[in-house]
Amino acid sequence: QFVLLDAHMFQNPNLTVERFWKEALKPIDEYASRRRDPLLLEALESCKANNYDTFEVNELLSAMNGCKVRLVVLIDEFDDLLDHAVFGSNEFLGSLRALATHNASLGIVITSRLSVSELNAATRRVHTTTGSPYINYFMQISLGAFSAKQIQSLLDRAGNVFSTVDRKLIVRLAGYHPYLLQIAAHALFALRQGTPKRLEDQYVSVWKTLCEQAQSTLDDAWSFWTLRTRQVLAVIALDDMPRLLGK
Repeated sequence: QFVLLDAHMFQNPNLTVERFWKEALKPIDEYASRRRDPLLLEALESCKANNYDTFEVNELLSAMNGCKVRLVVLIDEFDDLLDHAVFGSNEFLGSLRALATHNASLGIVITSRLSVSELNAATRRVHTTTGSPYINYFMQISLGAFSAKQIQSLLDRAGNVFSTVDRKLIVRLAGYHPYLLQIAAHALFALRQGTPKRLEDQYVSVWKTLCEQAQSTLDDAWSFWTLRTRQVLAVIALDDMPRLLGK
């Protein structure tokens, strides 16, 4: 069973751990009700009666393991939780680590602009703990550029809207960057649904849209990066400038 939780949903300082687990365990609640599994239903009722206490959640996860049921919690923008009074606390991060590492029935997948080591450093700055870092149980997978096959798969979702020339143009403008490819492909797809325009005008419009929409996101990323990362990217861009500009 999978559940997606966006960290932006939990920015309210008054939200509790109870609310977190109530949202996270919804798929298990629905599964248990559908299957009428008495073991899971009993464990769920105990969780609810005790306001999703950590020990009760652990008992539920044990019951899930016995029933061969697994919950995978997907948390987007995980780093946004670290400054939260409740979800960035020793109690929550410590219990989440314990529950995930001691129960095969719980899997946690997070996305973050920070690496695992940076997340660990962030928790160290906020909490003066001496035990194992709260985030060290995650295996880091860095998402890079799309492959040619992945680009083809993305553009194939538009059916036969894009010609071979269109596809080459999208890749030429956006490179292999997933976010830029999405913007460029969507811009051209939207143009094809409206009043017909000359092909050249369509391409010019796609380029303008790409520049306008990408700027805010890239500006945000730039402000988030460390000075060292900015320096490295600046050197790479300057070194590649002759090829990009053709002079």
